[in-house]
Amino acid sequence: TVRVVLAQRLVRRLCKDCKETVPLEPGAAALLGLSPGIEVCRPVGCKTCSGTGYIGRTGIYEAVRVDEPMRRLIAAGASESDLAELAFANGGVTLADAARQRVIESVTSVEEALRIIRPEGAVNAAL
Repeated sequence: TVRVVLAQRLVRRLCKDCKETVPLEPGAAALLGLSPGIEVCRPVGCKTCSGTGYIGRTGIYEAVRVDEPMRRLIAAGASESDLAELAFANGGVTLADAARQRVIESVTSVEEALRIIRPEGAVNAAL
């Protein structure tokens, strides 16, 4: 029996030696669902990170508990949107929520979070 479904994405971790604090741009703020102008960090590049601005990776996670109401929806052939609505109705943390939190905590960059939240290609067009 499936009890929990877990989704994971890896994002690059900002280099602690060279990350730079900047105000969040309005376009990126809209895509992330955050207030424009809040302080976020961006990659810079130094000797420690070989000029990339990143060292290592960290996980972004989303967990969905498969309880009896969820089983009934699955058995009935419910749509993905119906399943997601039930899964996150009580304040569950989505991948997007977790990615936003990692940006706020200065663990990763806006670009890395947008890669998780938006389909590839939409990130560069928005920034």
